[in-house]
Amino acid sequence: MSRGLITLSSIAALAAFGVYYYSPTLPPYLQALSGHSDAAGTGAGAGKLRPAALASSASAFAAQEFDYVVIGGGTAGLVVAARLSEDERVRVGVLEAGGYVSPGTDPRIDLIVNYGLVFGDPAYDWNLKSVPQEGLDGRVVQETVARVLGGSSMISDVLWQRPSREEFDVWGTELGNGPTWSFDALEPYYRKAENWTGPPIKTLPGGRADPALGKVFGKNGPMQISYNNYYPDLIEESVAAANALGARTSSNPETGNATGFFTPARAVDPRSGTRSSSLTGYFEPNANRKNLVVLTGAEATKVLFKAGSPDKKTPRVAEAVEFVSGGKKYKVNARREVIVSAGTFKTPQLLELSGIGDRSLLKSFGIETLIDLPGVGENLLDQTYTLIDYVAKKHVKTLDEMRINPSFAQEHISLHAETGTGILTYDTAATGSVPLQSVLSKEEIKLLSSLIPSSVGSDLSPLQAVQYQVLRKWFDEGKIGWAEFLLLSAGGAGSVPSPDTSYATPIVFHLHPFTRGSVHINSSDYLSPPVIDPKYFGHKFDVAFHATATAWLRKWMHAEPINELLVNENAPGEDRVNTFDEWAAYTRSNAISTFHPIGTAALAPEYLRGVIAPDFKVHRTANLRVVDASIIPFTFSVAPLATVFAIAEKAADVIKSPGSSA
Repeated sequence: MSRGLITLSSIAALAAFGVYYYSPTLPPYLQALSGHSDAAGTGAGAGKLRPAALASSASAFAAQEFDYVVIGGGTAGLVVAARLSEDERVRVGVLEAGGYVSPGTDPRIDLIVNYGLVFGDPAYDWNLKSVPQEGLDGRVVQETVARVLGGSSMISDVLWQRPSREEFDVWGTELGNGPTWSFDALEPYYRKAENWTGPPIKTLPGGRADPALGKVFGKNGPMQISYNNYYPDLIEESVAAANALGARTSSNPETGNATGFFTPARAVDPRSGTRSSSLTGYFEPNANRKNLVVLTGAEATKVLFKAGSPDKKTPRVAEAVEFVSGGKKYKVNARREVIVSAGTFKTPQLLELSGIGDRSLLKSFGIETLIDLPGVGENLLDQTYTLIDYVAKKHVKTLDEMRINPSFAQEHISLHAETGTGILTYDTAATGSVPLQSVLSKEEIKLLSSLIPSSVGSDLSPLQAVQYQVLRKWFDEGKIGWAEFLLLSAGGAGSVPSPDTSYATPIVFHLHPFTRGSVHINSSDYLSPPVIDPKYFGHKFDVAFHATATAWLRKWMHAEPINELLVNENAPGEDRVNTFDEWAAYTRSNAISTFHPIGTAALAPEYLRGVIAPDFKVHRTANLRVVDASIIPFTFSVAPLATVFAIAEKAADVIKSPGSSA
């Protein structure tokens, strides 16, 4: 996800909010931190013992018999593999296309302040791209997808949040997945993953310290969860200004009401001030298990099924996985189950290459249809964000100090080395998930309401029709967060920063877009990347949301007390953009993906064109499951990282339950 701090480096390009880049040369301060200048990761892990669980070769891996084969050693895949291998009687094999990077060897990953620096680096990123987006003036969007052991938890932002109760409960009710899918049913699995250190060191304006906050989180899980220990200028003033305009502050957003401004938890180890991931939390502590084997540099190309032509009442049985490593093709057997954890873009690609998907699409590429599931690759949901920026007054100390003040930068490098604290550990200090009725005018709400589509129409899928009914209800009730606001206390996202100048960058995220996209194969060749069409700004509501909510950012920056700390609007400029149409044009040309893609193997009944059953099995299969963000059927109002961990923890319990496997 991309709600974190923009990259602070010795060069002007800033990575995390729109100016994504990969440079083969580390900035000097990162070289000092890492002890070497190897930015490409080729030397990662040098001097450390190779974990025993890493397979020595593809042929040795393929020669083994596994009970479970997990495709994708990412965020969810490593959680499932670690939990299943707790039983010494079973053998678990993991196929990961990316490489292994030892924790503590690449500051671009370890330090949250450097979020975005590895985007585009082929050592970490699949480098997928969308088709040209008509709604974004024909722009092609970089779709950053992790290609490394540990997956997105290694390169994404690290905010750790729970959605609102209604946003989960609808999975079980309206979407037909039953009582095992609800806020209360999933909440214990967040706690199972968490090792919480808190509370926040500051209480934001309009809030209060809530002793009950600590009771929400788990204390014994693998993931280290903590809070910011550094707050730049402008954060508290921005929250006070938002309060003055109708956006409230929350004292505890983790108990089922995620609305309001709060300092979010994040997956950072407070002892070291470095990233906590599925690699550090689930793989490294268990890397000496004899029944866990991980093969890196291995891409799964097809799931193989037992021969036969079963009807709809006789489920298909997966028995092996075909994969490629070093240019050679191999096959590995799975005695019990195959678990796909390849992510929102790669999971539907693998399913379609395996003969599971829309019959007409598969036929067009000469692929035999084993299971006709038209929902595979559909329902692609991704949130977008837009921003503006302001020049801050000279005395204001923002995160730009790392760029413009060498002595400040050195001070915080030393602070991190000695205590694991300071700006190098910083993530967003305040986010606010806000119902639109709290901040927009009655006229703007009326406009947006008029653009909400009908849930009845021949062009809607059954799943989309249900989603639209729910979204209409949520919008009318005005309780669910629809916009997320935050202030980035730095520049470089909306414009190239000037030397010796500090900035403020207010940002808004659209949490519940109406646009639905797709991702499908473009060939029967696994090397051909999938066709990704998110259809950003493909609905009039989504365009109008960004036009009105981005205009509100200006109103926010004009409110007291933050207005007293700013000089002028830098981008887009009050002399350039003012009318609704001008804001719409500005946001079309500047909107960016949050990198929160979900939904392409939706958890929903087959009659709604869902792909996954409540027990994580692909419909009409006996032992093929999907466990990753692709199963999330609906958007929600917070960052998805914690939810993916919770889903994976739940999946492991379901798989281990008696009688669950074929």
